[in-house]
Amino acid sequence: MGRIIENKATDLGDGIIHHQEQNWSVDLVPANKQLSGIEASLANVMGKEQMLKVYLDEVKDQYDYIILDTPP
Repeated sequence: MGRIIENKATDLGDGIIHHQEQNWSVDLVPANKQLSGIEASLANVMGKEQMLKVYLDEVKDQYDYIILDTPP
């Protein structure tokens, strides 16, 4: 998200951890301490509400399901 905010080139696979088993696979995008700093950076960004949607639109064809785990 930081690269998107700064209009830098972004690889769609950045930050994705791939885990493969015999009959299934799962990809994870874990959060870290930098995520709370990104929220402050987004305060003045135009279209901040759409950033996650834009990213997910780019990768959704690669997945059967996308689950977002968010705080209540």
